[in-house]
Amino acid sequence: MAPPDVEGNFAIMLGLLDKRTTVLRGRVLAAWNAINTLEFVDKKRIGSVGFCYGGIPALGLTRFNVDLTAAVTMFGSLTNYPDPRSNATLITASIQVHHGDIDKYTKNEDVEAFLGEMRARREITRETARQMREERGCGTNARGMHQYEESVIDYTAHPSLDSSGQILEGLLIHDKNYTSNNKAPAIIIFHTILGKGQYEDGIGRYLASLGYVVFVADFYGKGQIPPDVDGKFAKMKGLMEDRTTILRGRILAAWNIINSLDFVDKQRIGSIGFCYGTVSVLDLTRFNVGLTAAVSFFGEYSNYPDTQSNTTHIPTSIQIHHGDWDFWSKNHDVDALLRELRARQTDWWVLRYAEAERGFTIPGSENTGFSNTRFNPIAARRSWGATEIFLAEKLKPNRANN
Repeated sequence: MAPPDVEGNFAIMLGLLDKRTTVLRGRVLAAWNAINTLEFVDKKRIGSVGFCYGGIPALGLTRFNVDLTAAVTMFGSLTNYPDPRSNATLITASIQVHHGDIDKYTKNEDVEAFLGEMRARREITRETARQMREERGCGTNARGMHQYEESVIDYTAHPSLDSSGQILEGLLIHDKNYTSNNKAPAIIIFHTILGKGQYEDGIGRYLASLGYVVFVADFYGKGQIPPDVDGKFAKMKGLMEDRTTILRGRILAAWNIINSLDFVDKQRIGSIGFCYGTVSVLDLTRFNVGLTAAVSFFGEYSNYPDTQSNTTHIPTSIQIHHGDWDFWSKNHDVDALLRELRARQTDWWVLRYAEAERGFTIPGSENTGFSNTRFNPIAARRSWGATEIFLAEKLKPNRANN
């Protein structure tokens, strides 16, 4: 029977936590046995969801290794299990943790401690790895009967920022049915350190099939992709040194392309960046040009050099996808970005993926010549699913294409 007041609720919960290895464990396992004995339940597909202190039973089942497949905790208590013998074994369940940044009960440092335990126990998954991004990126089957137009667009940055006159080459993809009377949301894609290529173009085609106008931008320049790793690093290093001038100009040039289209709804423009392309995405949010949504995949999180640009409110909603094993951008770099976003009262959503390295969404990224990069099909699938949900929430595409 539930206690009638707050003090009673706390008292009964504290009593159960004092008996976590006996009474509470018994009740958790009793619930497991209740579902596990049903003949119409697939024993290989059982999950658990816990809210608040209910996160303790949900996570407890993962530690008991009772063959749970998935566990989800919402604003949960993340304390370790008192029996050290149970804290040294492998956890086979896949775990999803939802944590509020200003949760007064469970702090951010408690989440970090929990992640430390999970890393030590090397969380693995039962899901079958399957190729995802390239297949969906082609978009041929997803497009149905809609007619799409693709246009290669040569453009330049404003000479006040980029006096080089470098021609940039972007790709515009959209449904031909969009007009000034039938406007659609739009997304700007910024490429990785590899330069604009088939991967970004494929993502663009897939997003177009979901109802977005897409512009795949170029910040290297037409025909300016270096042929080797050292050249690409040098190219990116040069742009980072000119971040407030040349790179800023090229970012804004891409923004101006999409913002000038009469069939684009100016209140529904988003941007996605991969690797160093996330610099462009995050800086675009800092420029406060009217961007609605921004998504960063395995990003570069350094602050903008102009300190005046780092004190204003960012109205853009930002989603960050970070691999826990990213060698290029560490977890503490994400924390530094979050300090900036908190100070600027930004709406953000950060997702971190166990054992995911740089380039985790890109099939074959381990073969590009860059060290510490690897495709992770599980992280790719999960991150892209979350991205589609986020973009649909913020940009509200005109249709879900069948």
